[in-house]
Parts: sequence; structure tokens; C-alpha cells
Amino acid sequence: MYIIFINFPLKPKQKKKGPFFLFMFTFLLVISILSSVYVAPKHPNPLLMIFLSIIISFIELFLYFTTALKNPGIIIPSENPSENLNEENRVLCNKCSALRIRGSYHCGDCGVCIKKWDHHCLWTGKCIGEGNICYFWGFLAWTIVFLSYQIGTTLGVMKQL
Repeated sequence: MYIIFINFPLKPKQKKKGPFFLFMFTFLLVISILSSVYVAPKHPNPLLMIFLSIIISFIELFLYFTTALKNPGIIIPSENPSENLNEENRVLCNKCSALRIRGSYHCGDCGVCIKKWDHHCLWTGKCIGEGNICYFWGFLAWTIVFLSYQIGTTLGVMKQL
């Protein structure tokens, strides 16, 4: 009997979790267009429904793009980090040599330190931190409104058919 040993690493290399930015944008856009073109005209008050669909979709896409494009609070590494290291609550990042404050974190996906880091968002493809957290929460809340409106109008029109 032969035993074959294969040298597997204990932790397999994790694949980079790519941004689903294009997927999310396409998903939101397709739902908005389908709602405006196919569902809203079949409603008893089609102009109001088309107007509401466009407004709700615009706000949703605005919050999504603002979250994705706004600076999350990147801490820029200083050229001479040792001179500012004596300041209170400052820690030198061992990965990017940035002077971090309490609550900041080095994101392995982005390769930078972020002030008040919350998480790395797959849907936007960037970190959520001090600079874009308000837009992120607005995006999440408005997504509930957006999807509720789209599902509600679709079910309402289907009920009438």
C-alpha cells in the first residue's frame, strides 16, 4: 500500500474579491428601466408612476455612485513618520507606513489605511470609512425604498391583469 503526500498549504490563497460595481450598476439600471417602460404605463396613473420611478431610481443611483466614488478617508503615508509618532493615539502601520489614529485600519484589498474603517464593500469595490459612511447608510436605506417601490408597483400591476 502506498501513501501519497501532497504538500498543500494550510491556508489556500484567497482570491481577490473583485468589485461588483458594474453588476450592481447594471442591476439597478435594468430594474429602473423595466419599471419605467413596462410596469408604470400599465398603472391607472402612468405619468405619476413613471415620474416616481425616475426620481426614486435617480436618488438610488446617486447614492450608489457617491458611496463608490467618494474618498473613504484614506490616510496618506507621511515621508518622515517618526517625527509625528509622539502624538497621542498614533500608531505606525507596519504595511504602508502611515500614521494611523484609533479606529483606523489597513485594508488588505485596497492596500491603504482608512480613517474609521467599517468594511471593504464588494458592491462598490472600495472601503467604507469616515468619508463615505453617511452615503453608504443612505444607499442602504434608499435601496429598501427602491426595491419596495419596484416590487410593490410590479405586484400591483400584475394583480390588475
